[in-house]
Amino acid sequence: MDKKIGYLSAVLAALFMGSLGLFVKTVDVNALVLTAFRLGIPVVVLFFILVFKGVKPGLPSKATIASGVFLSLTIVFYIQSIKTTSMSLSVLLLYLGPQIAAVAGVFFLKERLSGFDILCLGLAMAGLVMTLEFRFSFNRLSSFVYGLLSGLSYGLLIVSNRAIRDRESLLSVSFFQFVFGFLTLIPFLVILKPSFDLSIRDLALVLAMSLVCGLFAITLMINAIGHLRAIEYGILSYLEIFFAVMFGFLFFKEDLNFYKIAGGLMIVASGILQTLKSQLTKGVADEYS
Repeated sequence: MDKKIGYLSAVLAALFMGSLGLFVKTVDVNALVLTAFRLGIPVVVLFFILVFKGVKPGLPSKATIASGVFLSLTIVFYIQSIKTTSMSLSVLLLYLGPQIAAVAGVFFLKERLSGFDILCLGLAMAGLVMTLEFRFSFNRLSSFVYGLLSGLSYGLLIVSNRAIRDRESLLSVSFFQFVFGFLTLIPFLVILKPSFDLSIRDLALVLAMSLVCGLFAITLMINAIGHLRAIEYGILSYLEIFFAVMFGFLFFKEDLNFYKIAGGLMIVASGILQTLKSQLTKGVADEYS
């Protein structure tokens, strides 16, 4: 029964996270404002959850603070990417993150980049080229900048998460990530002054987005991680790509051609292979430690 709960939670978490584009494309609201709601509301709710459970989180580590910063950047760039391109392409560019993390881990965590890692990286890059349909121009590539930046930020978020100490509770880490993610936005909100003047309809949709894609998705993710092995959740999390692509196709008639499907499968395959490899390596290390 515990496994079934874990699988259901993981699938629903991916479904809710994959639905972000539905809200982004439905409302005419600045990406910074959407991110502020996306991070701010979970901060308030998680605070009361911590109080209710009697959890007293200690001071956050540098890695936790860094992960909050990169979480904020990932969401801002991802939302802006969805606004300027399609949901399918945006989520595929976002999920270049695991391969970027493999490279970044060499520099920040002193990890070794194996031949298998290079193979996975090459597969992801080939998938990206396939997704771009082998057509390159400055205007075409410039339209994908936000998607690429979201993938870069996501990769650095993964690296930061790997550096977080195991003894820090997942609930406390999530709370501080949202806190420092929100704090990261404040200078941009002060300088750029985006409008928070929302219609009742847009406000309702933004609040729904914050709950569905933020609080509910994170709660389900935490529950799934508690019932599943890391390798199981890691693979199931890639369902977010499937849901985002399907939502874009069904609700916004986004084009799904051979190049996007083939390139997307290559990017997904590279990420799943990385997940399998990292967990198998960790299992061997734990066995001999």
